[in-house]
Amino acid sequence: MNGYYGILTFLIISWLLHMHYQSHILHNLLSGFWEASTSFCEESGLDMFCLYLDGDYDMFGSRACYILASQDGAIVLNEPTVADISFQWIAPSNVYLGIDAPKYFTISFKNISSDAVDIFPRYQQIRFYPVCNKLVLYYDDTITAVLYKNPINTELKSIMEEGGF
Repeated sequence: MNGYYGILTFLIISWLLHMHYQSHILHNLLSGFWEASTSFCEESGLDMFCLYLDGDYDMFGSRACYILASQDGAIVLNEPTVADISFQWIAPSNVYLGIDAPKYFTISFKNISSDAVDIFPRYQQIRFYPVCNKLVLYYDDTITAVLYKNPINTELKSIMEEGGF
């Protein structure tokens, strides 16, 4: 009977370590420049919407973030802030170890101005599709952004940090 407890303990610890490692990988994949699709912008009445999530984050998922949106040629969001992103450990597809299912996170935007909160809520959820680099921000039943990773801008940031320019 004690052997079963040992095996069960080993399996649980192995699973928790794997989930922690997967969370680390997903946090790295979230980093970069994200842009709203043309169809999302047209539907929401925006000219453009961009989100930057810095790759340098602490053990709690806090990282520098920048939110930029324009409407009718005027900037409606221009917010440098800090984003606290946490992996939702109990979301069913997060338990699945593959990356072909969406992954769920919670996000809070610290230091966002009160004017910006009226347009873009401070506390939201993330549905992240790692295979196609799609990020959906939402709260309750309201989608606030559908974003796709811009690999060119993300890579330019990396090159500039390495001194390539």
